[in-house]
Amino acid sequence: MRSYFFPLLLALPLSIFSQSLLQTDKLQIDPRLYAVFEKNYLEKVSVEDAFLIHRWNFYLDHAFFISDNPLSKDGDGAKYPSVSVDNLDQINILKLENEQNLKHDFYLETIYKIKNTNKYLVYLAGKDFVDKLNEYLKK
Repeated sequence: MRSYFFPLLLALPLSIFSQSLLQTDKLQIDPRLYAVFEKNYLEKVSVEDAFLIHRWNFYLDHAFFISDNPLSKDGDGAKYPSVSVDNLDQINILKLENEQNLKHDFYLETIYKIKNTNKYLVYLAGKDFVDKLNEYLKK
């Protein structure tokens, strides 16, 4: 009986601490996610896999950047596929991916020419995004 009591006694404070941490550190779902996913789905994921919500939140602002040049040696921006972006200041990258079937690579940056501008949407290589996410999570 004593052998069961001691581990239970140790686990109880950990359980209480974990629950209080979850209650005080409420997971915020970025409002841009609602443009891509249903509310019920996001709420379910926030409970069952909160890390995925954190990843998506981070992805929305850190998976890409806007550039004034195509970053290629030949400077030929015409060779890149194009993407339509309504507002460069408020990009919802997940919505763009969904609506315009954007693809990107795990090992290489992927570049899209933004229609009606002299700008480019540049995806980080997937591995670079993961490194950036891991660095952020360490803080």
